Amino acid sequence: YNHGIAPDHGAKGNIRIKKGFKKGVWTTEMFIPFAEVGLKDKSLDEIKGMPWRFNLYRIDRETEEYSSFSPTRAECINFHASASFADLIFE
Repeated sequence: YNHGIAPDHGAKGNIRIKKGFKKGVWTTEMFIPFAEVGLKDKSLDEIKGMPWRFNLYRIDRETEEYSSFSPTRAECINFHASASFADLIFE
């Protein structure tokens, strides 16, 4: 399916990213092979239930809008506030 999501050809390695923009909405779809994050020899069954700290960020340079999946609540823009990241749990 395609919701107006275009491939991001700037992705490195085996990571594939698609992103889309509609009025008031942005979407991101990612494919990250386990090998790219140090889990080369693991199966999905082996990582089920494993929590990963996770966040996504978006910067609109034209309007200086900064948005994130899990707000960091920092006094200034800080994309490295990992204590505010959400848990991504594999099922």
